[in-house]
Amino acid sequence: MKLGEKIRRLRVMAGLTQKELGKKIGFSAATADSRMRKYESCQMAPKEDIRTKLAEVLDVDMSALSDIDIQTYEDVMHVLFLLEEEFGMKIERTTEKTSLVFDNNANTASILNGYLYIWDAQKRKYEQSIDEVKDEAEDQYKRWKARFPKDIQSYCSDQLYKLSQFYAPFVQAAQESGCTISTVSDFIVQIRELCQCPLTIESETKLYKPGDGALVLTFLLSELLAPEQAETHKRFGEYLYMLSVMESFGMLIDKDLFTTECGTQISYTLHMSTLMALKSIIRDIQRFEKQADSNDWDKEMFEMDYEDTLRQFNISIAENI
Repeated sequence: MKLGEKIRRLRVMAGLTQKELGKKIGFSAATADSRMRKYESCQMAPKEDIRTKLAEVLDVDMSALSDIDIQTYEDVMHVLFLLEEEFGMKIERTTEKTSLVFDNNANTASILNGYLYIWDAQKRKYEQSIDEVKDEAEDQYKRWKARFPKDIQSYCSDQLYKLSQFYAPFVQAAQESGCTISTVSDFIVQIRELCQCPLTIESETKLYKPGDGALVLTFLLSELLAPEQAETHKRFGEYLYMLSVMESFGMLIDKDLFTTECGTQISYTLHMSTLMALKSIIRDIQRFEKQADSNDWDKEMFEMDYEDTLRQFNISIAENI
């Protein structure tokens, strides 16, 4: 769909005439309708500042006024090829239908899967609405799509602020206690203490190019904010403080929030290739900590391996970033 058609559809959805929309974004009464007519017929392309005003007046996300223009079946196919290569999408075909499938548990596409989950929820809400309010529900569904991902980003910002405010005193306490980190071994010790808390922790890796990768740790927001979990709050506060120390060394750490069937999750992507090796170590620690029936032999063997791991990863973080 061309940009002009997008503007026209959004204008109609907002219940505005060309002249009304033109005046709202700052054109004079004499030129408002002609300028909007040229935009909608693609005789002129609005500049960036005009697009920003259009998005504000129409109350949509800027991405709804993007230049993405898929016109041919070949265009569609190349988009699908990209989804296969970048996000692991698979094609499944039977005699009755062709389906495009994403793995809901693929952490490499966690944000996309979160978007798909929310889209599915919005679509179901529209489809399950009763006939008497079907038109209203359809308008709300179209409005949600036009505002995407504006509402989601607003929700994520609110949740990140809530988490930051909640953990601020615990991070401060960690700093005042002398909690510190200098080696990868220190980080492993901290992660083990988190694994001893009632937390769901997922560990994955992300490879950008040979020799350049990251460790991704994901947590459930509801567990991090659960009341009466003093030890969890203390340990996660120490974890957040250690992240801030690693950032001071120059490590790039990305935070992402996304929602799936499991709930709202937050992931921390730690850009340091050496940390990629911790994925299997963290999973081994989780398995051990969750085994309530471990015998003395198993415990002793694990602790010996754990001490060897700490010696192996007695590596300066600052020097390896």
